[in-house]
Amino acid sequence: MNSDKPSDPKGRWWRLSTILIAAVAIAPIVTVLLSWLLPFSEHWDHFGQTILPKLVVNSLGLLCLVAIGTCVIGLSLGWIISQFDFPGRRFFQFALLFPLAIPAYVIGFVYLGLTAFSGPLFTGLRSIGVGFFFDMKTIYGAAFVLVLSLYPYVYLLTKQGFATIGHRYFEAARALGVSSSQVFFKVALPMNRPWLFVALSLVGMETLADFGAVSIFVVDTFSVGIYKAWYGFFSPTLAAQLASILVVIVGGIVIFDKVQRGKRSFVSLTGLSGRRRRLHGRKAIICFGYCCTLFLLSFVIPMLQLLVWALQLDAEIWESMLELTSNSVLIGLMVSLLVTGLCLLLVYTYRFYSRPFIWMASQAATLGYALPGSVLAIGLFLPLAAMDHRLADFIMNLTGTDPGLLLTGTVFAVVIGLSIRFMAVGHAQLHAAQQRVSKRIDEAAQNFGSTGIDQMKRIHIPIAWKAVAASISLVFVDSIKEMPLTLMTRPFSWDTLSVKIFELISEGEWEMAAAPAVILSIVGLTSLVLLGKEAK
Repeated sequence: MNSDKPSDPKGRWWRLSTILIAAVAIAPIVTVLLSWLLPFSEHWDHFGQTILPKLVVNSLGLLCLVAIGTCVIGLSLGWIISQFDFPGRRFFQFALLFPLAIPAYVIGFVYLGLTAFSGPLFTGLRSIGVGFFFDMKTIYGAAFVLVLSLYPYVYLLTKQGFATIGHRYFEAARALGVSSSQVFFKVALPMNRPWLFVALSLVGMETLADFGAVSIFVVDTFSVGIYKAWYGFFSPTLAAQLASILVVIVGGIVIFDKVQRGKRSFVSLTGLSGRRRRLHGRKAIICFGYCCTLFLLSFVIPMLQLLVWALQLDAEIWESMLELTSNSVLIGLMVSLLVTGLCLLLVYTYRFYSRPFIWMASQAATLGYALPGSVLAIGLFLPLAAMDHRLADFIMNLTGTDPGLLLTGTVFAVVIGLSIRFMAVGHAQLHAAQQRVSKRIDEAAQNFGSTGIDQMKRIHIPIAWKAVAASISLVFVDSIKEMPLTLMTRPFSWDTLSVKIFELISEGEWEMAAAPAVILSIVGLTSLVLLGKEAK
């Protein structure tokens, strides 16, 4: 194992860089947490008695439903795609990632339109004499949409985990008379636990932070409560205090995982070269039908409905989308490259120079994913605004020229905010990948004089290049979909596709929102197709 020796002065720069990244990432969170030092809002009594219990019940209920749904679907898909060969597998292995290209709130308003009383589903049923009807505006409807939108996180990570476990374990188990189902539950699933837990952590944080989908389905969660506290009660203190609860919950989950896992490590024997079992007959049909059904529900049906709405729009509307598209792509590229670079530094600083405070700093840097985008924007905007005015005054006194707002008046605040928001996505990919590489490789590299950056370039990045590609792709897609944070930190008169979609949905213009939604989905889909091909 690499160690931080006195003869290695570069080690201190790795550690200082990690601390600096963590400090910037947790600054908005600290701003939110410090809200408890302020006097309690007069709205707390009313909020605590009438609204807070409902928020707790709905948030926990939705979290459980989405976690169970994504675990069952994502885990089963990861096992099927990584271990078996059947007709359509090569297509489904990356097509099942396509739902990540569509924001959950877009899938939500599509299904609400399809299942409305006057929508095509129940209109068609009534035409054949079937009077059945159900209302999707419930916690179960919101969970259904979030599961369709978030299961690819579990699928992608667990598929990588299953593929890198090594078939020698499975062959040894079968040689001992263990059945195929027992191989999954007794061998594959326990060894895949780090990947599964990381995936479910991402799903859980995304569920707790979601606002668009739950608001469409009229489900009051913590995220909705924070919005109500900010816009309804006009109480930033109350909103920040509610948001701080989410940070504490996620911090507890991270600490629990580390304590439970202890010093256990998970290293692959045979890497990605294992043979897949060829399925025939009924088993092949079942696997194909299962993948096809999920692909239809999560991607094909929403995209077809969006296209039907979008093709009815005038050409002028499509022309107005060009600037919004370029803004979204620019932000996505800047954030994804920045996040991946910073996460590489965080992950390998702890690997090369293991210290408890480095681990704490890297974990703290990923907590921004637990915050709703709007609250993170508030926690970021307040300190940036103070710095911006001091910087402007300094330049004005030095040069006699007013530079304007350099931090909050440009895309700087958007890039920093989105980077903090999605640091956990990139970190999850890279951390899980480096756990699969034995630390004996580091010792061998040290013996040949390769340390730090040189070791990363020569050894680790070539080994973990698929995780690097996954980090860039997933952060890019998440960044262009993020709406609340972009809306609140963007420069004046500077919009993205996600902001435009929200504005149109808020005005009830669902058909008009189809144009930016289709473009946003296509841009994200392009990134995911590249990711899927590299993941083969």
